Amino acid sequence: MDDTLNWRAPRMAAPAVMNDINTYVLDDAPTSSQAQGSVAGKGVISFVAGMSEQNKEDIKNSFLFASLVADKQFHSEADGEKWYAQFMAVMQNCGWLIAKRSYEKLSIQQRSFKMDNVIIDALATVVGSAAGAVPAAVVLPKLAQDGLSALARNPGPVSLFESKSRGLKGGTFSVGACTESSDQEVVMALGTINYTTPHKNTKVLFWEYDSSSVELYSGQAFLVFNQKYYADFSRQAILQKLGDRARSLIADYDI
Repeated sequence: MDDTLNWRAPRMAAPAVMNDINTYVLDDAPTSSQAQGSVAGKGVISFVAGMSEQNKEDIKNSFLFASLVADKQFHSEADGEKWYAQFMAVMQNCGWLIAKRSYEKLSIQQRSFKMDNVIIDALATVVGSAAGAVPAAVVLPKLAQDGLSALARNPGPVSLFESKSRGLKGGTFSVGACTESSDQEVVMALGTINYTTPHKNTKVLFWEYDSSSVELYSGQAFLVFNQKYYADFSRQAILQKLGDRARSLIADYDI
């Protein structure tokens, strides 16, 4: 399924039940002048160097809120496509224009594969379809790859990500990369993988899977952030929904 959505005024999503949250930073002195990555629940998001701290906070919070609402509505392993549709609907309600979106079953030709390679390929596909209209987006697959490479070196965020994205015999996770153009337009390429396996699930990323024993579905999206709408209508409502506990599902690190 592949569809391009027209913009309409977002509506705030219904409240979600939140887990404990706590933010921590892995570098002694992180600054906005360097590329940074964040784990937000079951998502890994990379930010281009120079993006404002406010934009990064808004992106992490809106992503986290959307995934928690989707978790409340659907079990991602059993109802992956419905979970993804709910997640994207809440992202749109928060203030993201969904310029491109698809959800499809994947077929892996190799005998074995790694999830991090699959998700980067998904990002490259959606960026390829959007880079003509948004030239700044061409950096996003490399930025996402750098973010995953840095994540692998940081056991704290890896542990948080694995605990939120992995189920007993499958899981759901997202990898996104964000950039900001010279006219301050913020865009994000976002890949989401839903997978099931008959075997006990011990890891998600940085792990070899047997392609014959895993069923994979991929969601791919290219989004544009309506910063004014988010600031005027979504920011405070989402902060209230997440509350002080929201921080334990976010971990930042430098790329």
